[in-house]
Amino acid sequence: MSAKYYLDEEGLERLVDYIQNELGNKVNKGDQVELPLDLVHEADLADYAKKSDIPEGQDLSNYVQAEDLNDYALASALNDYALASDLEDYATKNALEALEGKVTGVYHFRGSVADLAALQAIENPEEGDVYNLADTGMNAAWTGSEWDDFGTVVDLTDYAKSEDIQSLTIPQVNAILYGGSAAVVSDLDGIKAMIANDKPEVNITLNSDVPLTSSLIVPAGKKVNLDLGGKTISSSALAMNVSGGEVTISNGSIASSSSDAIAVTNGGTLTIDGADVVSSSRNGVSAKEATVIINSGSVTSQEAGVLGLKNSNIVINGGTITAIDNGAVMGNGSAAGSANDGTNMNVVMNGGKLVGHIKSAGYIACAVYVPNSGSFTMNGGEIESDGCGICMRGGQVNIGANAVITANGAAGTKGKVGDSRVVVGPYAIVYDANSKYPAMDSLELNIANGAQLSGTDGDIDVILADGVQANINDARA
Repeated sequence: MSAKYYLDEEGLERLVDYIQNELGNKVNKGDQVELPLDLVHEADLADYAKKSDIPEGQDLSNYVQAEDLNDYALASALNDYALASDLEDYATKNALEALEGKVTGVYHFRGSVADLAALQAIENPEEGDVYNLADTGMNAAWTGSEWDDFGTVVDLTDYAKSEDIQSLTIPQVNAILYGGSAAVVSDLDGIKAMIANDKPEVNITLNSDVPLTSSLIVPAGKKVNLDLGGKTISSSALAMNVSGGEVTISNGSIASSSSDAIAVTNGGTLTIDGADVVSSSRNGVSAKEATVIINSGSVTSQEAGVLGLKNSNIVINGGTITAIDNGAVMGNGSAAGSANDGTNMNVVMNGGKLVGHIKSAGYIACAVYVPNSGSFTMNGGEIESDGCGICMRGGQVNIGANAVITANGAAGTKGKVGDSRVVVGPYAIVYDANSKYPAMDSLELNIANGAQLSGTDGDIDVILADGVQANINDARA
C-alpha cells in the first residue's frame, strides 16, 4: 500500500503561494505536478482507527488517542486484582499497623530444653518465649523477669475413653464406681457394693436418703467408715449387722421402725461419731461378743438404748442415750449358755448422758440395768431417770468421783425392772440381792468420794434376801 500524505495549515498556505507564483501558466490541464516535499508530511496512522472500523454515526468526541493511554494498564494485566467491593472484609493498612502494637507479649514456642537448669541457663530470653522441659513435660514462659510454669503433661492412662464406657455392663460400671477405697453413693446397691469390694477399708459417703430392703452386713476383715452426709438409712427390720467387721458412722441417722437398728456380733466393733441411731419399737444397738463405742451423737430407742449380751464391751465417751420405755444401757439376766446369755457385759462411761423413761404400766424407769456378771464403771458423765438411776442384780458397779446420778421419779413410785417380781423405787442406785439372779454372788458396789447421787426416795436402796449380806464400799464423806 502506498504511503499516505497530508497537508497541515502552514503547508496549505505555501501550496497556494507555490501555485500562484511558481506554476502560473506553466501547467496545462491534465499535467501531473510533483509538489515539493517540504509542503507535505507522510501520515503515521498507527494510532488511528480505519474509517471502516468506526460504526457509522459514532460520536468520537469522548474517546482518547492511543498515546494518551500510555500510563494505563491493559485489561488483561488486571486479571489478578480484586474489585474494591471485594475488599470490604479486609483490614486497612492503618488497622494492621494498630494491631501490630497489640500482639507483643504473645507466647512464642522456642523448642525444648533438657531440664530446669538448662532453661535457666538461656541468655537474653525475650518476653513470651516458651520452652518445654523434656524431663518433666512442663512448659515455662519468660515473663520478662522470670520463668513462669504454666503447663505440664497430663497422664490419662487411668482414664477411660468415652467409646470404652458405652459398652460397659452394669457389673463393670459398679466395679469402676465402687471398686475403690472411697465412693459417694445414693442407694443400697452402692453401699453393698462398697462393703463387698476387695479393699479392707472403705470410706462411704451418702448423698441421699437410703431406704433398705435388706440389712447391711459388714463381715470380719472389713472396715467401713460411713459418713451419712446428713442423710438417713431407714429400715422396717434390722438396718445393719456389724458381724465381725468394724464400722464407724457419722453425720446422719440410721433408723429401724420394727427391730433393733444396729446389731454388733461375732467380734465386730461399732463406733458412733456424731450420728443418730433410732429404733421406734425395740433396741437402738445390741451387742453380743462385740464392742460398741459412742463418742458423740445419740441413740434413741423404745426399749434399751444399748443392750449388752454375752461378752459385750460398751464404751461411752459422749453423746446421749435415751430409752423411751426402759433403760438407756441394759444387760440381760439370763444364765450362761441360754439363748439370751447376758454374762460378762462390761460398760465404761467416761462422759455423755444416759436417760431412762417409762410408759409401761407396772414398771419403773431404770437408766442403767446391770443384772449379770461383768461390770459398769462410771468415771464421769450424767445419769438421769424418771425411776431409779442404776439397778444392779449381779456384777460390779463402780461410781467415780465425777459421776452424777439423778433419780427424779415421783415419791413413793414403785415398779418392776426387767422380769423380776421385785419392785423398786426412785433411788439413785438400787442394790438388789433379793431377785436371786444367776450372778447374784458377784454383786459389788464401789462409790468414790465426790460422786453425786440423788434420788427422790434416797441415794441407795439395798434389797437383800434372807441371810445375804451387801457388798458395798461407799467412800463419800
